[in-house]
Amino acid sequence: AELGESLRAVIVPDGPPPAPEALRAALAPRLAPYKIPADWTFAEALPRNAAGKVVLAEVKARWGAA
Repeated sequence: AELGESLRAVIVPDGPPPAPEALRAALAPRLAPYKIPADWTFAEALPRNAAGKVVLAEVKARWGAA
């Protein structure tokens, strides 16, 4: 991320989407505060190429930056 940018997490949950507060609480002991996303987006699936890898350019185009 560039200086002044914030992070957005795109999450594909296994069940009902967790509350953002629960995600922050789970990440707080593991990550520095600046690495915890400011925004959370939930998706049914991530765009993948033929090899099964996530296509980051499409993720950025679809969900953008935080």
